[in-house]
Amino acid sequence: MKKAVKCIRDNNTFLITMHINMEGDAVGSALAFRRLVEKLGKRAVVINDDPVPQVYSFLPGTSGILISQRRPSGKFDCFTALDCSDLKRCGKAAEATSAARNILNIDHHISNVNFGSVNWVDPVSSSASEMVYRLYKKMNVPFDNESALLLYAGMMTDTGSFRYTNTSPETHRAAAELMPYGINPADVYRRIYEASSYADMQALTRILGKMRKDVSGKLIWFEVGKDVMPRRKMEMDLTEQILSYARSIKEAEVVVLFRENFSGKGEVRVNFRSRGKIDVNIIAGMFGGGGHATASGCTVSGGLKKVVKKVLSAVKENI
Repeated sequence: MKKAVKCIRDNNTFLITMHINMEGDAVGSALAFRRLVEKLGKRAVVINDDPVPQVYSFLPGTSGILISQRRPSGKFDCFTALDCSDLKRCGKAAEATSAARNILNIDHHISNVNFGSVNWVDPVSSSASEMVYRLYKKMNVPFDNESALLLYAGMMTDTGSFRYTNTSPETHRAAAELMPYGINPADVYRRIYEASSYADMQALTRILGKMRKDVSGKLIWFEVGKDVMPRRKMEMDLTEQILSYARSIKEAEVVVLFRENFSGKGEVRVNFRSRGKIDVNIIAGMFGGGGHATASGCTVSGGLKKVVKKVLSAVKENI
């Protein structure tokens, strides 16, 4: 953390990004980091390959996130990646590292490969947002309503509304300190988790109807082809909804969601969730992915049926 603070103080222009397919923690940590460096009198731009999911559009600053291809030209002092375990997870934004003097890597994934010239990786932290919260405290940068909302939303989403095992006393203390800056927990929850459309709910019921389990009942999985998952921009994160429902089954130890990518490259996105006994970060690592012990993911080349067979075999061995 001391090296991260020094890096921030020693540099004046920042290009900030987060992982592709961004969710609440990625959005919250990146935008809160931008506000941090701007309050220190520095210049910063946030880029990403993907548009911000509709459900997070209420967060301040989301409209200012540039698509990677439209990033400013020329050199800058520091490329900062938040909530990314590997530069590959930054997508095309990673190409900007060639124009940077330094790479600052701020992340909480145990699978992080330390790709930066400065690496602050803390797997004990609940989220990248909690780590940025600590930067505000360490650098004596005052919170305001916008930074508090970004950090609170990031922590809330990555802890499953403060339900997951990554929630610590420090997480609760951080959330409590942010609340007086105009944070309404019920409103934040409603905007993120109670903003689905009728069409979203129809898609969710179709996918839940495809739920399968092994003989033991410890392994639950979903096979979702392109014909099932809607192409349109959804108002809620179906992935988290699906995995959350399945992980609530009392016998389940591991839940796996297989989704065919729309790109046509013959790839399958695989998301893992564990109740705690099985380290799914290890399983995801077998296929070039990673994340956390209880929540990880990877992208596997091949057809849906072959990928399902290969991955489930690895899961069963670990169970």
